[in-house]
Amino acid sequence: MGSYPRAWEVAAYLFLGLGAVIAIAGLTNHIIAMTSNTWLEGDPSEASVTKLGLSEICFNQYIHYPTDLDLQYDGCLDIDNPKLSKISQYLVPEWFHLVRTLHWYCTILVGCSTLGIIACIFFMVCCKNWQCIWLAAFMCVCGMTGAGVMEYIAVNKFAEGSQLDWTWVPKPNVNYLSTGYDCALRSAVLSFCTAALILIGSVLLIVTSILKSRYHTVK
Repeated sequence: MGSYPRAWEVAAYLFLGLGAVIAIAGLTNHIIAMTSNTWLEGDPSEASVTKLGLSEICFNQYIHYPTDLDLQYDGCLDIDNPKLSKISQYLVPEWFHLVRTLHWYCTILVGCSTLGIIACIFFMVCCKNWQCIWLAAFMCVCGMTGAGVMEYIAVNKFAEGSQLDWTWVPKPNVNYLSTGYDCALRSAVLSFCTAALILIGSVLLIVTSILKSRYHTVK
């Protein structure tokens, strides 16, 4: 019991450090997904919607049959643009609105959790404040797990809706999932991986703290 638990402390540093790296990778994928207009793509020779993201859609001579035959949509527009008000109910159905909302909440959780992980490492290196480290780590695990769950629901809802909803402006037979969707899916997986690594790292910190107290007591 008198052996100094250096190996446990190094392992905790490694797990938290790796968690921070993966968290940054997940945040990067999340931001790309949020700003990308390639959740869906389509061949311009077949599709009247060539690109679509959570905030932008690109049209290719689109005419909304049968309600708006006099107006043709071309080029890329913000989904919330007033010019699209006539087809807004077909462009942003309830399931797509849910996807957008979940993704925005994920942005907050992933960003705050990533900052929390960096704070954990700062407390470990600079001030050895174990209570602050455990609290920050616990909040990061909860945040990343919540973000992963919401992101996973969002991407699955988007995949299901884009393939089954024939009333939606993009059509399942000519539009396909693309880069933005892939980044969102990777972000969900990386969030779960980050949560697992931070959880393991925080457990190792608890073990380290216990062994240190016993070491100093024996010594």
